[in-house]
Amino acid sequence: MAILFYLSDRKTGTIGSVFIKLEAGEEKTISISELGDAAKMHFLMVSNPDLINKGEFIVEFLAGR
Repeated sequence: MAILFYLSDRKTGTIGSVFIKLEAGEEKTISISELGDAAKMHFLMVSNPDLINKGEFIVEFLAGR
């Protein structure tokens, strides 16, 4: 099971071609710029494409990186 993280310019935005995919138990530190232009896309979106299994996640925002 994987969870997808991406940026959108609206609350109901659909996933595009730029996203980060994390498998169950995987941890990763990324820069927000890896997800796209945060100046234009203000919403951090999370998608779980698995219709049966639920997923959980924790997002930590690190300043000054």
